[in-house]
Amino acid sequence: MLLGRALATMGMRRLRHSFLNPAMFGEPAFDMLLALYVTNASPAILSLRILSPAIGISEACAARWLKLLVDEGLVLSVSVEGEPGGIHAALTDKGRIVLDEYFKAVDKAGF
Repeated sequence: MLLGRALATMGMRRLRHSFLNPAMFGEPAFDMLLALYVTNASPAILSLRILSPAIGISEACAARWLKLLVDEGLVLSVSVEGEPGGIHAALTDKGRIVLDEYFKAVDKAGF
């Protein structure tokens, strides 16, 4: 149920870009959290080279938001063996718990 809510949220966020200028909406940190949350790997580790185009921002912008998410304890910045210089992100247990609770609250509210 929680994964379904996360996927629906991502779909709705993308759909609005079909109707409204995407420049009007800017929540890359939340989009990054959603992308990491719905990744099936555990823990989900995604390269910013893959993550940034998936959420529609530059890699430099993603790196700036990654720092904030790391500072909040929601995401880890991970180095991956064999991929020098690439920045990777992984959702922390805290990040997963926060999003689990968020999607439970969304469901309970009936949205």
